[in-house]
Amino acid sequence: MMFTLSNAGHPALLLLRKNTTAWSELKLQATDSRRVTDLPLGILDDATYGQVQIPFQPGDAVLCYSDAVSESIDSDGRQPGQSGVLHLVRSLDAEAPEDVIPELAVRLKRLSADNLEHDVTLMISQATGSGPTLKDNLLAPFRLFGPVADHTVLD
Repeated sequence: MMFTLSNAGHPALLLLRKNTTAWSELKLQATDSRRVTDLPLGILDDATYGQVQIPFQPGDAVLCYSDAVSESIDSDGRQPGQSGVLHLVRSLDAEAPEDVIPELAVRLKRLSADNLEHDVTLMISQATGSGPTLKDNLLAPFRLFGPVADHTVLD
């Protein structure tokens, strides 16, 4: 099966193949080198976005994250950047891809209490080799919007 991704200005994706134990960086290539590419959505109307099709096998996983992760700080005020995030994810004790996000969040919060406070996105996509059940299809909208909450604080 093929997994198609477009990143819209976020940091490089991380890829884990089921037959390996190490995450690797997956950089997207722009489709047209003569144009401005991979800006955050809405910056330019005619921006193009890199796209990649990845052959995906059951058990393979992709970790997407926003710049709030790569711009987190340690106790000395240093940011890990994309290579630091890759190193951090590789150092986690996560036994399964679904354990990566909670463990990464805990590790980043230990570095600084201010980390992950604003505009954070972390998402794991994993190939299962099968489609959703009818029940899961019907319940999907409720699962998606159930935990959504507005945490805006007005002073």
